[in-house]
Amino acid sequence: MSSPALDIPRVEALLRRIRALELRVNRLLDTGLAGAYRSLFRGRGLEADGLREYTFEDDAALIDWPVSARTDRPHLRVYREERDLVCLLLVDISASMCCPTPGGTARSAATDLAALLALAALHNRDRVGLLLFATETEFWLPPTRSRAQALRLLREVAYREPVTRGTDIGEALSLAGRLAPQRSLIFLISDMAATVTATAVAALTRRHELVVLRLAPRPADELPRAGAVWVQDAETGECLPVSPTAATLAEYRDARRRIAAAAQDAVRSGGGEWVDIPNGDDAITVLARFLSRRARRARPAGGMGVPA
Repeated sequence: MSSPALDIPRVEALLRRIRALELRVNRLLDTGLAGAYRSLFRGRGLEADGLREYTFEDDAALIDWPVSARTDRPHLRVYREERDLVCLLLVDISASMCCPTPGGTARSAATDLAALLALAALHNRDRVGLLLFATETEFWLPPTRSRAQALRLLREVAYREPVTRGTDIGEALSLAGRLAPQRSLIFLISDMAATVTATAVAALTRRHELVVLRLAPRPADELPRAGAVWVQDAETGECLPVSPTAATLAEYRDARRRIAAAAQDAVRSGGGEWVDIPNGDDAITVLARFLSRRARRARPAGGMGVPA
């Protein structure tokens, strides 16, 4: 069987986009954003390396009270830095991620976010991996540390065609927990149009850090303002005629808010972090602001912070 013809225009467009993303992201990383990304590990970059007796020069916040109670002497836990950290991207490529809006598709914004996170990991010499999913797992790229890995990751996020159309977030979280080679920082990038349970999130966060980046159109971009249109569910194929009156728009937005609120509650109850990011060219900027704010919150007032 002959191999399919190479789509030269598509390849050239992809290369141009990746070059543009690299330039934009590298400018952000040069401003110190790489350190902000690193802070998301919440101390997981530190590994316990034993105990020793407390001295007055030590930080009292590091005292291990259970050990101190057993020995009748104050002891503190000593940590060493883990150099080999893993960033794992879970990217939803289901049909709903490709629904066009004036601000752009969620899939396009997901590519931008993946570029920032993958290149930040590369900048910090962390390993980065990728899991693409829809109803089932569509692609797995084990974590490694190289520029070629980051570029391969971006190509797959941008152009991998899914075989399935729906979304199973719980299965993606479960598989990520099994495949991650060690404690990892896991980003779930999705429009979160499917359900997720706190139980599935908690099973993952017992060992890993989880940050959910929820992509959504701006309210003004969700539906046309007037006229009768046919609306198709991208994941089920069901079509319905709709006249988007003000009442219809309000009902639609309320339904989306309820779905998002339920998912957000499940993620936070399970120990994950949730970030709302609008589709469009400013998705990278919004994520960069979150990383910077998160780094400032995580920074201790003085001395060494207590590992999580």
